[in-house]
Amino acid sequence: MRIKTITKLLSAVLSASILAASVPTALLAEPAVPAEAGETTTERNPLRLWYNTAAENWQEQTLPIGNGDIGANIYGGIASEHLTFNEKTLWTGGPSNSRPNYNGGNLENVGNEGQLVKEIQELFAAGNSTAATNKCSTLIGAQNGYGAYQAWGDIYFDYEGVTASAAQEYVRDLDLETALSTVSFQADDTRYTREYFVSNPDNVLVAKLSAEGSRKLNVNVRFTSKQGVTAVASGDTLLVAGSVSDNQLKFDSVLKVVNEGGSVTGDGASLQVRDASSITVYVSAATDYKNIYKTYRTGETSEELHARVAEDVDAAAQKGYDAVKRDHIADYRELFSRMTLDLGAEVSDKPTNDLLAAYKENTASEAERRQLETMLFQYGRYLTIASSRENSQLPSNLQGVWNDSNSPQWASDYHLNVNLQMNYWPTYVTNLSECADPLIRYVDSLREPGRETARIYAGIVTDEEHPENGFMAHTQNTPFGWTCPGWAFSWGWSPAAVPWILQNCWDYYDFTRDEEYLKENIYPMMKEEAVLYDQMMIEDEDGKLVSSPSFSPEHGPYTSGNTYEQSLIWQLYEDVIEAAEIVGEEDTEKINGWKSNQERLKGPIEIGTDGQIKEWYTETTLGSVGGEGYGHRHLSHMLGLFPGDLISVETPEWLEAAKVSMNNRTDASTGWGMGQRINTWARLGEGNKAYKLITDLFKNGIYANLWDKHPPFQIDGNFGYTAGVAEMLVQSNVGYINLLPALPDVWPKGEANGLLARGNFEIDMSWSKGQVDTVTLTSNKGNKAVIQYKNVILAMVTDAEGNPVEVEKLSNNRISFDTEAGKTYKISGLPEKEEVPSNLRIENKAKDTVTLAWDAVESEDAVYNVYRKTEGGVITQIASGISDTSYTDAEAYDILGTLTYQVTAGSGMTESIMSASVEKTEESQMVDDTSSDITYSGWAKWDATGHYGGSIQYVQNPNGNETITLTFTGCGIEVLAPKNADRGFLEISIDGKVVEKADTYASGDLKQQVVFSKKDLDAGEHTIVVRAANEKNSSSRGTKVEFDAFRIFTSIVTPPSLPADSRYHVLAVEEGRVMAQWEETEGADSYNIYVNGELVSTSDKPYAWIAVEAGAERTIEIKSVANGVESSDGISFGTTVPSEPKTPEKVTGLTAVRDTSDPTLVRISWQASEGAEKYLVYLDNKQVAVTENTELSLGGFDTAKEYTILVYAVAGQDNISEFTEVTVEAWKEISVSISVAQKSKELKPGEIYVIKASAAPSDVHLIYRSLNDKIAAVDQNGKVTAIAEGETDIAITCMEDAKASVTVHIKVIKSESSGSDSVPTLNSKVEDANLEYRVTKSDAVNGTVTVSGVKAAGKKKSTITIPATVSKNNYTFKVTAIDKNVFKSCKKKLKSVIIGANVNEIGANCFQKCTKLKSIRFMGTIAPKKVGKNAFKRIKSNCKIYYPKNMRKSELKKLKSKMKSAGKKVIYKKK
Repeated sequence: MRIKTITKLLSAVLSASILAASVPTALLAEPAVPAEAGETTTERNPLRLWYNTAAENWQEQTLPIGNGDIGANIYGGIASEHLTFNEKTLWTGGPSNSRPNYNGGNLENVGNEGQLVKEIQELFAAGNSTAATNKCSTLIGAQNGYGAYQAWGDIYFDYEGVTASAAQEYVRDLDLETALSTVSFQADDTRYTREYFVSNPDNVLVAKLSAEGSRKLNVNVRFTSKQGVTAVASGDTLLVAGSVSDNQLKFDSVLKVVNEGGSVTGDGASLQVRDASSITVYVSAATDYKNIYKTYRTGETSEELHARVAEDVDAAAQKGYDAVKRDHIADYRELFSRMTLDLGAEVSDKPTNDLLAAYKENTASEAERRQLETMLFQYGRYLTIASSRENSQLPSNLQGVWNDSNSPQWASDYHLNVNLQMNYWPTYVTNLSECADPLIRYVDSLREPGRETARIYAGIVTDEEHPENGFMAHTQNTPFGWTCPGWAFSWGWSPAAVPWILQNCWDYYDFTRDEEYLKENIYPMMKEEAVLYDQMMIEDEDGKLVSSPSFSPEHGPYTSGNTYEQSLIWQLYEDVIEAAEIVGEEDTEKINGWKSNQERLKGPIEIGTDGQIKEWYTETTLGSVGGEGYGHRHLSHMLGLFPGDLISVETPEWLEAAKVSMNNRTDASTGWGMGQRINTWARLGEGNKAYKLITDLFKNGIYANLWDKHPPFQIDGNFGYTAGVAEMLVQSNVGYINLLPALPDVWPKGEANGLLARGNFEIDMSWSKGQVDTVTLTSNKGNKAVIQYKNVILAMVTDAEGNPVEVEKLSNNRISFDTEAGKTYKISGLPEKEEVPSNLRIENKAKDTVTLAWDAVESEDAVYNVYRKTEGGVITQIASGISDTSYTDAEAYDILGTLTYQVTAGSGMTESIMSASVEKTEESQMVDDTSSDITYSGWAKWDATGHYGGSIQYVQNPNGNETITLTFTGCGIEVLAPKNADRGFLEISIDGKVVEKADTYASGDLKQQVVFSKKDLDAGEHTIVVRAANEKNSSSRGTKVEFDAFRIFTSIVTPPSLPADSRYHVLAVEEGRVMAQWEETEGADSYNIYVNGELVSTSDKPYAWIAVEAGAERTIEIKSVANGVESSDGISFGTTVPSEPKTPEKVTGLTAVRDTSDPTLVRISWQASEGAEKYLVYLDNKQVAVTENTELSLGGFDTAKEYTILVYAVAGQDNISEFTEVTVEAWKEISVSISVAQKSKELKPGEIYVIKASAAPSDVHLIYRSLNDKIAAVDQNGKVTAIAEGETDIAITCMEDAKASVTVHIKVIKSESSGSDSVPTLNSKVEDANLEYRVTKSDAVNGTVTVSGVKAAGKKKSTITIPATVSKNNYTFKVTAIDKNVFKSCKKKLKSVIIGANVNEIGANCFQKCTKLKSIRFMGTIAPKKVGKNAFKRIKSNCKIYYPKNMRKSELKKLKSKMKSAGKKVIYKKK
């Protein structure tokens, strides 16, 4: 069976026609608002949370409303309604009479102007990590004065004559379309209704209570305070005012009742409403807080504060309910209705709590699941608008604006180690940019107090000589400039929190492109923070810059530098450098310093031995460094991937490592932890994995009112979910707009309107069958649009009037085009994708075979391809063209590890994307420590997260007699146990025999570790006994042991022998290696493996991985060895590791000529493209042919019309050239005469002659054709190139008149040197003054050579130039490669090398040990495709690498990646 490496297949390139799809009406269309009252219809509203019972629990059931600063939660009680009330600036802590010297928690005696940090840095530098860690524990701030967000109070409406038992038809709801919440029920013959909202334009909470029927409203209104004051009633008004005892913050609130009918009277602390048909209640509140360092007060008197609040209430009451409501809805909708999402939802009849329960239990229909997923997405946008408006005094906190406690969890503060950042992740992309303004103002307000923190803890002083010299803040903040470290280092020290939150601020500009706002509000913060790190970082032992001390939130060791902080510093420099250029920063020295510092940063990314992104630079394998690891909620080492752009598709090695790390982090997490994982998996392009996290969030992280469950309630998870869904639909962080980058299979059809991409592009997009149908892009700023999508080069781009837009094809999947501000552009006509096979499953699994089955696609003529991925390998096609819907893999050997299968469907040349995968793994089952099959003696149980099943068994102080016994049936078993620094040995016995002592010691806390494994037992019943040995190794602090679970293997996993008639077999092919298996030789104890006659490895098994260079055919020979003697004969076979096919050259010489005898027939021809396997031909953007030839004829052309022909060259299955275009003009019959200046010409090989031809009339299109292009070739400008000795004719015709023609006779003769001027042959030698070359392609026009050696003169040169081209015998060759080892002989002289623009491959060891090489200049704008191993190893450590100014960032990243062997100290510069 032939096995080939798969590439991602061309999807639907060859569809018979390209159809412009119409955009369906959005599911979430804006409901109509009657002119007078602004009422909306809630029936069948997919964005309506509704319940048929009142709330009993605040965080799980109440419904939130808010206007940015004021918030309330509605219980919906029947006899007594209850609202919690909040105003965002009501806090304890900060300046106070009891804290006259308040200083934001900074401790002068601890920081000592940076001395403590310096001592810690010195200890780390000296290698004394233990002492450094101990001293880190003293690097803290104060706790006194921190304070907490406060609950303002509660509003009650106590109904007289209404009981809960009498209520029927109860409904409580929240309409996300209007931000209105209602409660309604029937009691006897009276319908009671309540309507609530919080108006931003009028700054009031509004409640309208009404009764329709025989009964009137008889209600007592109460407004109670949680700050120890009592309401005062006066007429129709309640006043709740006073000051916070902790900090003397003044607060004032006014509640006013306007009645319709009946009366309102004040009585002590409440208002009595009697016999009213309805009442409208207006509430407003404020404090004298103002975010001004150091006072944090407005300076108002109590009377002035009250007047401000009463004015808002009186104005709203005067305006009237209908007008206030109408303005509220209009204001809210101006934001909310910018974006709609349709995932194929249908409105469920279930109340929201029942719908959520059905989702969790997997009983909801797919349409109901889509409704809940859409609702939660829009709920995040609703909560953003309700808790953070452009006129809000503070950003949304850990609970947004809602709170029912004076001591909420984590003070409901501003946490900067993911939480506040996540609050604003969805703000820009879901088109709510102005809602981020409070965040940016808040971060700016940290600068002044943060300079004090920088002075005290880092010794960095801001003064007149050094203004704005750096500010510092850490994990948690309050509205009172609390910027010090936390009161415990293990969570509280995090100066990188500021660079992280500044990413949110920078994104405001990146999305809006408001340069003035950037210059005035954002760049000053970024600049000052960059200045801080310029001074704060230190050099490590390698001369790299690190931030020290560092801590990865919130686990693991204290270190000098880590991936978390270094990645954030890199991103800070990346963004501030770009910002400086935009705002016109005049201090170029500072900018250059930032660039240098960014280059000198340690890391930021390093890859561990398990292929993972290291979280700490001392890490080797996964879990090798202490910390929670697998089970930890934070993804701190992933910030370069999301929300940063350090890790992207432009850094594929890091991207793959990020997947390894993500797979090593548990999916189970807090609500916000799952939100972060959704975003990170989406950034990895893994839509199905992101969706799996979405289902996890619904099942474990969402309350009945759709609030996020940390637990307890914490709002960031809501925002993380909304951002994650948007990230699955569109990404724009690396310079282009990527459409549907992570669409899960369960969302095959949908529509999203109003998403915002960086560059300020609004995107309306519809898709079906998982494929984009149409995209409408509105350019708000007039920037260049760059679009990424599969085969987008085949799409049509038109403006609003339907006119074609000129498009630059950047690659098969990327285009760009210029836009005008305010204009709209449509992208349509993308080829339809093939349907993807579904329900792939393993029907049968035997020892070495797997039988797969799947559901058929709709297409009757579909065939299927089967792909397999070996463990650690690449995807490989193992079967193609299958007409059945099942396949048996008879070579599913256990030695290949876990096997992953996928299937595609297709017809002709098109192929669908991959199906969902299934895996064949070792058959095993887990037996948890809680299983009744296990017998314990002397062990105790402990429940804790991170362990298998959530619990373990342990012995704290063993005496050596404690045992665990299990009898099982199988052929293998593993023991899983935690490891730590105080752990001892477990003695393992199987079937009465001691087989091993397993050491459970590790330097840090590791969970679910395999401490014992045995897989070669005879199949059958066995008994294992695990004994606490009461022994330890010398490094351990104790003999404590713990046990987690058993894994039992139920199938034999030893490798099979092949049938006797098979001498060898290739089992798998990966990049750079093959796995081979051969017949076992009796008596052999090992096997020697030879490749092309060279011994490369030895195997003690009859199979092995064998390294084979990609693209090269190699002979492999296997010889057996016994007692050190090698057999004289062996088995040998040839194999090739396929290379990735290259994108072919663009088609040239394209002509399209009407047949003069039949003008409806068009003859199309072109010259063969290098690397092309076939060609795609399009007529007016409809594909009409696929051919391997370079000419074809098409019929049916209207003689009166003009047509456009496009031709693409194709290699492999996914490598398409840019198109070449020619126009077929309308037919006009004319008579043409053609003449030439010279009818014959004699040439020598390599000589060029241009035919001078003319025609009458002069505007006809002449066509040149050689009758034998092996003797002489001609292009369509009449340029003849002599190739080889002989004679031929050049025929000249024209499109307009088939009868018109003339020929020029060409005779190619030998040159005087008797043939020495012929085209140099393959592998022949070419020279210039300094270098020798080897011909790698012998061609008169497109020849190529490789640098193969250095001549004596070149070895004396200090500067070598590798030219773009060289010539021999009048033939020009491109210099495309440099052989391995070529310049190793120049290590004593060579100081500078210039590499020509055509060089795309540099051989291994090429410049190795050229220690004097201090300058390398690349002339090409495209990075070399291959740089061999150690090509630049041990060159001068500070060598400068120059690259062209017009090299793209993506190519520069590739260049840096390829040049890793040059070392990390090289400096890259434009030239």
